[in-house]
Amino acid sequence: MKELSDRLLLHGVNDRISFKKFLGLSLDRPSPDHSTFSRFRSRLSKEAMIKLNNEVLAEFARKGFSINEGIAVDARLVKSASKPLSNDEMKKLKEKRSAAEGKLDKNGNPRKFSRDIESDWTCPVE
Repeated sequence: MKELSDRLLLHGVNDRISFKKFLGLSLDRPSPDHSTFSRFRSRLSKEAMIKLNNEVLAEFARKGFSINEGIAVDARLVKSASKPLSNDEMKKLKEKRSAAEGKLDKNGNPRKFSRDIESDWTCPVE
């Protein structure tokens, strides 16, 4: 299980009312600084962290939530030098990628970086 960084945790607390409610934090007061989380964690033993984690998961279960392994999706909007492909071009690219040779670069090595064919395009409102 991957750990959530203290800064990402703070962002989640500030970004989601559900995080603040779960943690019992006031909606009209600032959240603790990110270093508060790391200082708290450093004071606990590994066994205490495991016990605390199990308690949090048990509380989720009591509230009817379940946590399963999944995928986090980054939905940030970023400027790109690339341009959208037409539907025909995208179809051809998907067919090429599904073939064995589509998984290799021009030197025959496994492809490390490539266009994310699952992503989509948007036009910002200015």
